[in-house]
Amino acid sequence: MKNLVSRLQAKQVVCQRFAETPGIVIEDRDSKNSNYVLISQEERKDQKNFVPKKTCIYLHDEKMRIEDFQELAENNSKSGIYTAHIFINQNDEFFKRLWGSAQFKESLQGYSFEDKKKVVKPTEMIKRALDQLSLEVDSPRRILTFCDPENNLLIGCHFGPVNLDYSYLPKSHQAFRYAKSGVSKNFMLIDDKFKIKEGGLASVVYNPQLKIATIIPPGEAGKRYRK
Repeated sequence: MKNLVSRLQAKQVVCQRFAETPGIVIEDRDSKNSNYVLISQEERKDQKNFVPKKTCIYLHDEKMRIEDFQELAENNSKSGIYTAHIFINQNDEFFKRLWGSAQFKESLQGYSFEDKKKVVKPTEMIKRALDQLSLEVDSPRRILTFCDPENNLLIGCHFGPVNLDYSYLPKSHQAFRYAKSGVSKNFMLIDDKFKIKEGGLASVVYNPQLKIATIIPPGEAGKRYRK
């Protein structure tokens, strides 16, 4: 745990966003546990055989071993609980921005100046979180939620594929492993898709098959995600 205060602030932000969301109950709002927020759907007496979905939203402020990270979802799934992740702050703990490498920029032929600045190298933890949402690198569902506690914000970021083009290199160099053109396995293009500000509402999208959930805003941003 890097910063207990930061985690408690993040938990407060998450609880505030769900406090007014219809149909959602925060089960551990008063708990001093800063590792997660536990929410569930309200009972629906008008629907027969309705089973409320329960979701454990983990708050991450540092990297974890991939095995431990994967275990969070696996253990919850065995208990019928959905897993969601919120990462505290967009910083080098979770991905590195690559703007500044002259050779790397040359391989981003066809990308605009602004898009080149959005290319990042995510950690294995971020990659695993994205794979839990979808294995398709261009899927609109590959959105992760970040929390900026100081500004009271939840930020949804889409991680899309990056196509590298090393055709500018001499053919003798293109044979090297680092100069392989095509969709990169290590780099992604990150783009903010939505912000849930103070007074805004959060909603949940569930993947019943994988028992994975994603935090998004209701409304148009949510509709685009669900497509």
